[in-house]
Amino acid sequence: MDENILPELDAPGVDDSRPPPTQEPSLAEEGLPGEPALEARGAGPVGQAEETPAAAPSTTGAFFSPSPPAAPFPLAAALLNLTGLGLGYLYLRRWIRWAIHLAFTVILLVVAYLMNPAGLPWLWLGIGGAWLVWMVVDGWLQGARLRRAAPERPAGRWWLPTVIGIVAVALVAGGVWCYLFFGQREFDAGMAAYRSGDCRQAIHTMNWVTSFYELTLSPNVATADRTIVECSLLVYAENQWQDAAYDEAAAGYETYLDNYPGGELVPLAREQAAEVYLDW
Repeated sequence: MDENILPELDAPGVDDSRPPPTQEPSLAEEGLPGEPALEARGAGPVGQAEETPAAAPSTTGAFFSPSPPAAPFPLAAALLNLTGLGLGYLYLRRWIRWAIHLAFTVILLVVAYLMNPAGLPWLWLGIGGAWLVWMVVDGWLQGARLRRAAPERPAGRWWLPTVIGIVAVALVAGGVWCYLFFGQREFDAGMAAYRSGDCRQAIHTMNWVTSFYELTLSPNVATADRTIVECSLLVYAENQWQDAAYDEAAAGYETYLDNYPGGELVPLAREQAAEVYLDW
């Protein structure tokens, strides 16, 4: 290889003191005319990675929020369960537990309704009371357990679920009071019709007492049953009288007088029986 081809570093005319060529700044670094140049990537605030602040956890304790609930208050859960509807389990987001307890409450009411609870009121009051106490205690225990398990979660507004629980209990108590009040009013109307001798209206009204208002567990239910049976004899005899079946009508009145010699409708029965014999 010819050594004359390679330039000699120390040869005259070769200046090795020149600075190395610099790279032209890019448009992004240089900036547009009239605007300050942007700082180099990673060299200043523009190049630094921006951190997105984490969203603050919800502290409102909404009943149906999909986000993790705030640390629950056991008192609120117990109050909500005192309604008998298991609302405390909804507050704690225990959906399956709520469904199970609500289903058992409905089953208990249906069984009581089918078994003539007014005949054994103290038994059914005891069973219902024990079930209600269980739900209150279980709601408190579940709330306390969840509160201990999540101490890092914000406590939220302690008063909001507590006030909701008090309002819910008041509404349910008001509903129970209305149920008892209207049941008593229906019974009074039936007795008024009975004493006036309007047995058809008395039977119609007393049927409401023995069906819809049976869960009042009131002794009025048994009285309504007896009133229906007593009035049915007079209605039967009257129907036979209207159909000109005088022998059946007379027998019906005699049956009533034999079974209810001290009944309030004895004067009415004797009067109608006398008219039957006159028409016969």
